[in-house]
Amino acid sequence: MRIIHLFADLCNLYGDYGNVCGLKRALENKGQNVEIEYQSIDDEIDISGADLVFIGSATERNQKVALNYLQSYKDNIKAALDNGTVILATGNSFEISDIALPTVTVQSTRDFRSFLTKRLKEKRELLPTAFVLLRCVAEI
Repeated sequence: MRIIHLFADLCNLYGDYGNVCGLKRALENKGQNVEIEYQSIDDEIDISGADLVFIGSATERNQKVALNYLQSYKDNIKAALDNGTVILATGNSFEISDIALPTVTVQSTRDFRSFLTKRLKEKRELLPTAFVLLRCVAEI
C-alpha cells in the first residue's frame, strides 16, 4: 500500500506524523507492505498510484502556503481521485481540500467510513486493508 503524507512539515499541528506512523504499523501488523512517501513545498506533487493521501491539521499561515502550492496540481489530483486514490484530510485540513481539491463532502464519521470502504473496495487487492483503515480512522 502506498501512502503519501502531504505537507508533513507544514500540516503537523497535532502530531499527525505520529498518526501516519501508527497507521503504517497497524497495516504492517495485518501483513500489508506499506510505503510512505512525503511530498511538500518544492516537490512535484504527484499522488497518482497512491492508495491513500494524508493531510494533517495546520496553522492558518501554513494552510495558506499549502493551499497556494496545491492550486497548480488540481488537475493531477482530480485524475488520481478519479482513479481511486483516497484523501484523508484531518482537522482543519478539510479547509484546504474544500478549496483546492475536488472532494466528497460527508456529514458524519459514519458517512466517511462508508465512503472510505467503498473507495478501498474498488481495489480488490486492498480489501483486507479497508477494514484495518476503518478501525484506525474510528480510533482517531
